Amino acid sequence: VYNNRADTKWHFGKSEEALGNVEAVKDLYQAALIDINTAIELDSDVALFHHTRGQIKAALGDYSAAIENYKKASEIDPDYTDVCKDLELAKKALEQTKGGPTED
Repeated sequence: VYNNRADTKWHFGKSEEALGNVEAVKDLYQAALIDINTAIELDSDVALFHHTRGQIKAALGDYSAAIENYKKASEIDPDYTDVCKDLELAKKALEQTKGGPTED
């Protein structure tokens, strides 16, 4: 339930971002983060939950935390391939913000 709520808020945030409503975006992402943190507290062994938290962290510009969450999702479920693309995107984004290559 909490993952679904977080995912919905994340998607609404993407819509608001497209409309340029920065404050609404931040609020939705923060609300989504609260929900996904609750989901992880209830069951920390679900790769999807960590992937979702990674997406939210990336949307908030916290690429280091996004990378940690994507790696955790891959660790929990090595066959969860959806996370691979997001992991690489977060690494590139972090590299661009810091001006150098990221560690693996």
